[in-house]
Order: sequence, then structure tokens, then C-alpha cells
Amino acid sequence: EPWLLDAYDLEVVDCAAEGLYAYGGCIDYVDASDASEHRDVSKKGEPTDVPFKAIRLAALSLIGCKASGAAFAGGGGISIYSRGLVQIHNAHVANTAAEILPAKDVSAQDIGVDFYGLALGGGIFVMQAFISILNSAFDTCEAISTSPALDQTVAGGGIAAYEATTRLKNVNVTSCAARLEGTPGALGRYTGTGAVSGGVHMASGLGLFENGVLLSKSKVIGPRSGPSSVVTQPGSLHNQLGVYGVVGTLIWVLPTLRGRWLPSVYLCEEFRKPCPPEKQGTTCNYTTQPILSDPGCPRDPKYGLSMDGKYVSLGVSGAYDAETLPYLCNAGCYGNLTKPMKQNTGTCTGLCP
Repeated sequence: EPWLLDAYDLEVVDCAAEGLYAYGGCIDYVDASDASEHRDVSKKGEPTDVPFKAIRLAALSLIGCKASGAAFAGGGGISIYSRGLVQIHNAHVANTAAEILPAKDVSAQDIGVDFYGLALGGGIFVMQAFISILNSAFDTCEAISTSPALDQTVAGGGIAAYEATTRLKNVNVTSCAARLEGTPGALGRYTGTGAVSGGVHMASGLGLFENGVLLSKSKVIGPRSGPSSVVTQPGSLHNQLGVYGVVGTLIWVLPTLRGRWLPSVYLCEEFRKPCPPEKQGTTCNYTTQPILSDPGCPRDPKYGLSMDGKYVSLGVSGAYDAETLPYLCNAGCYGNLTKPMKQNTGTCTGLCP
């Protein structure tokens, strides 16, 4: 099956999308169709859940693009909305921004009541797709707002993914930022999330991070709201990742880079429902029992996804306020091995000689 859009060797520089709602400063791709509209049907003629091939981009360079909106800005470099497969190979996205600007010809009172500011994905914003980003780099990208709107969220300076399955492999996200520069809540209240996820932001989806993923030197700048909408942690702090979902929303596959580590590493194995006590050793065949689900070891045939035999680390929900992910080995320790069980604590390979 061919891709609906298949392009390579693209360079887009200093372009912009502007308006009340702005999507994709360099590239905006929208496809609201489903599998049945692309001939993905079963033998009975019924639609299947198999994703269709939507868009593939390779050898891509996006520099200096902006999505600038008064209420919403998504994807300073690329905005993608699709229910299909998306692949991005060998991309360099730099100096792009999804930015919320003060609405022109609208009073501060009206902005405070009727407007919100939502800036997502300074480099790329993706929604609902099954996206693979391979051998790519995102640097100095920003999700930013200078608006006085009451309800504001700026998230994912480099990458923002909503309701999407996001696979990263050999991807660097560095020196990006989620920046809130305005004074939110002109009427004295504040209901937004604020500045979160300086590097990568994931909400209500699945993230699969493989070989060579490195998130570093990204920051959140400005207020971040707490559980009761209390503005907390003003100023600037390192933050590489924000995950919002249940256990299993984010899976790191090991080995990772030398000199780095991840917590709670374990081996994915096939576990089956035990035979009932009264049938053990008799008519019950363990190998035919149903496979038990494990959020850290997903199996999804329609995506060709299986973690069996692999070492994984489960990411938990919340903000990762660290200067780099995966974490660097502790001071006084070294890591020159890529064996997963030597990458599961800050001690890494061992103490320096």
C-alpha cells in the first residue's frame, strides 16, 4: 500500500502559520479519515483497526518556522492530525516555535474571560497518529506564550503528542523550552497548567523510546500550576519530559546510551494465566492459557509490537525535572557497558578505579 503523502529531501525555512488558531509553521497535515476509507477491510468487508499509511517524510530540515496564534498554536515545525501511520526519518528541526500572542483588538477583560492560551509542540505537535520518529534531532525549539489569557498551558518545547502512539529511536531533543512569559489570569484567577514539559510532552497515549534517545538541557520557564490550580515553582528549571497517563504510558527499551541509566529495569517475558488448581497436572495445558497483560510489555499485532525478550523501564506519570534523560551515572561511577542490568542504577558499571 502506498503512502498518502511520501516526500523526502525537504527544506523549509522561516515560514509561519498565523491566526486565532495556528497549526504547523512549516508543515500542517490533517487527515480525519479512518482505515475503512483506505481499503483496510476484513474479508467480510468490515473496517479493521489496522492503521493505514498516512505520511512519510525523510531527509527533512525545518528551520526558523513559527505557528503563532491568539488562542491556540500547535507545531512550530510540524502539526499532524491523523489516525494512520506516520514516519519521520533523518529530520532536523531547529529554532521553531509554537507561540501564543496577545489577541489584537480584544480588551484585557475579554481575554481574561473568553480566551485561553494553548501552545503545544514547539518542534512538532501530533494527535492520534501512530508516529515513528527515527534518527532525528530537535534543538532550540519552544512552546511559548506572552498572552495575559486566564487559562494557559504551554507544553512540549520540542515534541507534544496527544492521544498518539509515539515511537522515538535515535532521537535527540536538546535546549528546547516551554516558556510562559505573560501574566496569566488578568482577573486574579488562574486555571491553566502553566509551563510544563520543556523537552517532550505526552498525554493520553503511549510512548516507546528506543536506542539512542537523549533528552537534555531543556527547561520550563514561568509558573506551573499545582493540583488545586495554585501557581507553584516559578522561575526556570530543567525539565526534559512530562508524562500524563496511567502506568505503561511510557516505555524505555534498553540498552540505552553508555554512561547513563534508567530505573526499575526488568525483562519482558510471556506470562500466562495459571491453570486452575483442580486441573494442574491433568487436562490443563499451560501453553494454551491466555496471556496476561503487562502494561510494561505491550503486545499489539496490528502494530507489529512485542516487547518479549526485551529489557524495559516504565516511565511514571509526572514531570521529569532533570537536566538529562536517561540519567547520567553518579559522580565517581562509570558506565562503559550496554548490558541492561548494568544500566538500572546510578552506579552503572561500577565505581571509578
